[in-house]
Amino acid sequence: MKLKNLLFIAILTLGSSTIFAQISKLAPRVVVIGVGEKNTTLDESQYPNLEFYYTPELINIAEETFSGKPEFLVTLGNDKNLQETFMLFDKNGICVTQGYRLLSQNNDIGAKLCVDKEALQNHLRTYVKKGKEGKASSKEMKLKKSDYMIGYKMPEFNVVTPSGEEVSFNSIVEGQATLIVFFQLSSDIDIAEGKKSDQSDKSGRQFFAAMAQGAAGSKTTKLFVNLESQFFNYDTRD
Repeated sequence: MKLKNLLFIAILTLGSSTIFAQISKLAPRVVVIGVGEKNTTLDESQYPNLEFYYTPELINIAEETFSGKPEFLVTLGNDKNLQETFMLFDKNGICVTQGYRLLSQNNDIGAKLCVDKEALQNHLRTYVKKGKEGKASSKEMKLKKSDYMIGYKMPEFNVVTPSGEEVSFNSIVEGQATLIVFFQLSSDIDIAEGKKSDQSDKSGRQFFAAMAQGAAGSKTTKLFVNLESQFFNYDTRD
């Protein structure tokens, strides 16, 4: 490989490391909420800096079609795509910014544009590093707007820990700046099975089912890996 190519790769790698080092200094509390019941093949202990919660009574009937409880998330899920939707709350539990598809286009979480066209890292600097408070809105929340949550506390509902304990959503976002990220991982996906490299013993239908499980599982775990590595400099690899 030519020297100039090696230098380019080195500069690119150093630049990425510097970006991620900067965002790690702005790390909020990071809470990931699984839409629906817990997938039993997901080992949350692999991601020690993330707090996991679930909404087991929220049923995904079909893609982006929900029923059950809590009612707010049913309405939200039927109107918006909850996959990788993120919200940043200030220390008082007021949403100060939000956005969609956290890992779309690139994997740089800090550079992700929020609905106000500001990079997420700019909001983290304001509400995490500087500890500023958001402004509560006096208007009624309108879900049809892309920035429907900004200026509001989340309507009250409970979420469930991996061990089955019920807690109030608002209790987990009050007290310090908190980034909420929603994810969806169907309970019938076997993450371990999808990761197996040798699928030669399977029939054609079983093979493609395993590949589909692997793709769905890896997309979700990639989200967790990026949150851990960029915010907390934590390597999740075995």
